[in-house]
This record gives sequence, structure tokens and C-alpha cells, in this order.
Amino acid sequence: MTKRLAMVLVTAAIPLAACTGGGADSGEWSGTMLDSAGITVVHNPEAGLWGPGEGWSLEEVFRVGGMDAEENAQFSAVVGVDAGPDGRVYVADQQARRIQVYGPDGGFLFSIGAPGEGPGEFGLALSGVFVSDEFVRAPDLTNQRVNLYTLEGEPAGSLSFLLTGGVPIRWDEARSEVLAAQLRGMAVEGMAELAAGDPVVTVPGGDAEPDTVGFLPRGQSFDFSGGQPRIRIFESEPIWDVDETGRFVSAMNSDYRIEVRSGRTLERIVTRPFTRREVTEGEQEKVLDLVREMMRAQGVPPEAMGQVVGSMEFADHYPAFAQLLLGPEGTLWVQRIQTADQVQDPADFDPQDLGSPDWDVFDGEGRYLGVVTMPGRFQPLRLVGDVLYGVERDEYDVQSVVGYRLGSR
Repeated sequence: MTKRLAMVLVTAAIPLAACTGGGADSGEWSGTMLDSAGITVVHNPEAGLWGPGEGWSLEEVFRVGGMDAEENAQFSAVVGVDAGPDGRVYVADQQARRIQVYGPDGGFLFSIGAPGEGPGEFGLALSGVFVSDEFVRAPDLTNQRVNLYTLEGEPAGSLSFLLTGGVPIRWDEARSEVLAAQLRGMAVEGMAELAAGDPVVTVPGGDAEPDTVGFLPRGQSFDFSGGQPRIRIFESEPIWDVDETGRFVSAMNSDYRIEVRSGRTLERIVTRPFTRREVTEGEQEKVLDLVREMMRAQGVPPEAMGQVVGSMEFADHYPAFAQLLLGPEGTLWVQRIQTADQVQDPADFDPQDLGSPDWDVFDGEGRYLGVVTMPGRFQPLRLVGDVLYGVERDEYDVQSVVGYRLGSR
């Protein structure tokens, strides 16, 4: 449980999605758009505009890793993937504390970083990788900095940030060369409590001042008050995404009500019908059994295991969705959830990652188009051009980094 919780706290951003295609004009939209004080509220029906055979196709064009991979292509905890201007693919592995770099054909090229505290080295909480035309950026929570490297992997300095202002629990790229972090407060001496919510702030380079990209309600699934983390499984959290145009989308995932902003101006609210699913006692016990099994495999003593399990709580209902992704031309992707009783193999259920392979897609006006189904066990992380990169796990939970080219059918 400790490892999975740590990955939630420092997981890399899950940015962009897909190119538009198909059905905005394929059928008659039966929803409504209402103006409320200059804000467009979009009420979608259950059915989308895409007709049969419309939508997106996915063609595998990149793969590295897996059970039989060479040592330099084995991954243990991938927290970020990005591609450079020359097609090289950069993979951040939190547990290995390094970034592996591969050619467009999947051939290994070189590694960036190593465990440590020195220049260019990583602590225990490497939190992602973001590649621009000039630099590779890699947030490092433990060393309280963002490491900078050239595209060839040479250290090029760092940008510092202090945990006294809040703990970064999610990173994204707000615009070219500028990263943004969602900060969670801590009710301990010397730390900002941030009781009102989570600011999303930039970590700029040079002489630029930090800027607030957005402000989120405080999540309820975990906090740091009382001297140790409190875990409440399935509780609501703020979900968000940002792109280089200044679009910022956010929502509490307890409700299917997504706010779309241009800069700091709220322009649109997108809704879609959904039915809240109750978390049953049987599903709670299934999760606790999974936690016990994980802790047992890690050698946790029975007494400590009992303390952890006894302190865990559950929300009354599952969230409405798992993730938000912004795509080009104004598209919005929303990842559905899968509940414990929807997973055939209990070993496949991860209470800290409820994401379903099915993603709802909306056009630039917020109209519901339909569903794109990702390959099984694949979690998208970043779209670069027309290739969607992410992590795929096999039946033994062995990770591969895979890229799918998106195209209309």
C-alpha cells in the first residue's frame, strides 16, 4: 500500500489526449446549452453524436519493456513518458530513479540521472519527465527541485521549490518550458496548511515569478494532518488538466460537472448524466484483502498490517470519473471508472487507479461525441503529435511503455 500511495502523491501528470475526428455532424444532438451570467452550461444526453464506425482508431507504433526485455528496457514504476522533437522517447522510472531514453524504433540510447542528492541526481520521488525543444525537465520531490538536462542527457541546472509552500501531488506542463504543480497543504509546523484548497502554480525558470494557474477544492481521499497520512478510499478528489493555450479544465470527481476555463475565466460547464454507484461492504472487503496481500508480499509484520488496515476508511460511493484529458481543437476526454465488482480478476483491481479503458469524448463546444476504448491494461500519459504514449501492464503487472498512433476511422 505504501508504494502505491507514494505513486499517487508524486505521480506524473496525465496530459493531452487525441485529435478530433468523426461525428460532430453525424447525428442530431439532443442536449441543451444554457447561458448563465455569461457562462455556457452544457447538459448532454446519454447518447453521443458519433454514429457506428465513427471515432478514433489506434495503431501501435512504439513498444519497449515487458517480461522478456533487456535490463535497460525493464521498468518498475513509470511515472512519466514524453517524446522529444527528434522522436526520442523519454521514460521516467521512479523506483529506479532514472530516465531511460529510446530511439523512435524502441532501441535503447542512454540513461539520465542516478540515485542521489548531487547535481542531476534523483531522490526517492522522481515525479515525471517533460521534454521541450531544448531541455528535459524532471521534478524531484525529495530534493525539492526540478532537474534540467539537455536533450542529450547532460545536467543543465535545476529549478528549486520548497515544500513549505505545499506538497506537489501532481505535475503538468502549463505552457512551453513552464511546469505547473498542484499543491496539497500539511497541518504541521513550518508547512503551509492550505485548508481552503489546492492551488495549481507554475515553477518557472530564470527570473520569472510563479503564477497561479488555477485553484481547486481540497480533496478528501488523503491528507497529511494529524502527523500521518489519512486514507479514505474512493473519496472525491479534484481532477484537472491544462494545455499550452491556457485552457484549464477541472472538476471534483464526485460529480460529472466539468469546468472549462480560458486562463482564469470560467467559460463553460460540461455535464453528462451518470448514476452514483454505492460502495458495498463486499467491495470494501475485497479492497482490504488486496491491501493485506500487498503488505504481506512486502514483508510487513502482522501487527503493523492490522494497524494500517484498521485505519482505512471508505467513501459511501464511487467517483463519477477517473481522469480528465485535454485534446487539440478543444476536445475533452473523460475516463470512466470500473468498480471492484466489474473486474473479473481481483488481482487486476487497483483501488488507487479506478480508470476504465473507456473514455467519453466531447467536442470543443462540450457536446458529447461518444466513447473511445483504449487497449486493456493501458493508461495514457501524454500525446505527442498524433502518438499517444502510456504504460501497459501484463497479467504479472510487468510494465511496458507503448505508443499508439491516433487516426479517424
